[in-house]
Amino acid sequence: EKIDFETKGFDPSGYDVIYFGAGEVSSFEAIMADIESYKDSLKAFIEAGKPLVVTGTTMAMFGRKVERTDGSVVKCAGLIPVSATEREYVYGDDLYVEADYRGEHMEIVGNQIQMVNIDFKEEGGCKSFGKVVYGMGNNGRDGIEGVMCGNSLFTNLLGPLLTGNPWLTCGIIRAAAEASGE
Repeated sequence: EKIDFETKGFDPSGYDVIYFGAGEVSSFEAIMADIESYKDSLKAFIEAGKPLVVTGTTMAMFGRKVERTDGSVVKCAGLIPVSATEREYVYGDDLYVEADYRGEHMEIVGNQIQMVNIDFKEEGGCKSFGKVVYGMGNNGRDGIEGVMCGNSLFTNLLGPLLTGNPWLTCGIIRAAAEASGE
């Protein structure tokens, strides 16, 4: 089910998995105005053990802030312990990660088209998703890729993330099933 600006009465608790695709930093302020009303219910979704899957630069929107190249700052959802800094250039390449999802070690492959450097510190039960084997990951400096909070995944990896990594997809489905009592 597609949820967008026209959706009325969106209640995350009615879903087993929510997926946010990649987006542009230039759209974050408009999107944050809409997401602000869902912030608490998205936090409850994550805390309930349901998988929220966020890909690409959109990951930064769920962090604390994005510092733009023009000096402005976009206040973000604050659901994960990251801050982002927009770059003048777009980075694009393959991304290969040694990751752990719910205690299962897996190799994840995809690509990355990223416009921000993401700085992450483990806190509040959130940890890194994986270690970069090839590519940039969160920022190209620390070898970290993505963030895991419970069963929710925030990653720079793009597509086809789920079809290209069926072992991850199976893990997400298992997490959703367990969270719903199946």
